[in-house]
Amino acid sequence: MEIVKPALPEVLEAAPAPGEWQEYMTACGCAAKGMDMTGRDFSNAKLSGAVLSGCRFAQCRAVGAVFTDVRFSSCDFSGADLEKTAFIRCEFLSCKAVSTVFADALWQHVYVEYSNFQGADLTGSRLKNVLLCESGLQGAYLTECVISGLGLDKADLTRASFFKTPLKGVDFTRSVIEGIILEGAELKGAVVDSFQAAELAKLLGLIVK
Repeated sequence: MEIVKPALPEVLEAAPAPGEWQEYMTACGCAAKGMDMTGRDFSNAKLSGAVLSGCRFAQCRAVGAVFTDVRFSSCDFSGADLEKTAFIRCEFLSCKAVSTVFADALWQHVYVEYSNFQGADLTGSRLKNVLLCESGLQGAYLTECVISGLGLDKADLTRASFFKTPLKGVDFTRSVIEGIILEGAELKGAVVDSFQAAELAKLLGLIVK
């Protein structure tokens, strides 16, 4: 599966002060490092062609925001409300998004690496060409999602919920899926190894001898 990387300008302008963040979030071609945006509201904002490093967005509200061609590096989104946001050609590198709400969001050509999304809520989201590498999604909610291209490489999906999310074509063999939550029909066409198949059989009430 091919993930299109963010198209970033060769020259990025410095971001303004946090108090002017709302204006900045409607701009493009910017870079921010170490900014603390805790608790701020930038709903419906648009940001494109940007690199954000070491920024803190904990408890922020960004409902309906659109992020296009953005690289997030070592950023913290924990507890933020990012409902109905769109992430298009974005990267999350060593980021934290514990208990962050991404419900009804669009993730298209998104790459996640070395990040902690434990307890994140992606209920009702659309995932198109998304790759999760060596990242934790323990207890995350991926319920009622529409998936058209999801790659998993050493992802920890322990106790994650895939309730009513069709998983056809999703390869779990290089990831941890212990205790995942689903009805069973979601697994049609999914790829698992023999050990995972045995564990899933127990989950579905089967006795494997």
